Amino acid sequence: MTMERRDSVIACASQALVPADGYSVVQWSPDDDHACGPTQVHLLLPLLDGEAVLVLRMQSKRAIQELVDTLIEHRDEVWPPD
Repeated sequence: MTMERRDSVIACASQALVPADGYSVVQWSPDDDHACGPTQVHLLLPLLDGEAVLVLRMQSKRAIQELVDTLIEHRDEVWPPD
């Protein structure tokens, strides 16, 4: 899985931002009875319209680590460590 990074500051006035109502992180299995075990991790973002859910599907440890590293990097730029 290839993750694309777009390191930029987004100006809220010029972007369409869709508010989410919290988030969930779940394991996903390709079979209905989960016999083969989970093969992916999904980040679920239910949208406030109540009808849609944005799903970020991660299929490897590397994909999850890249997301975590990017979040930490941006966190530290927005809120520098003491």
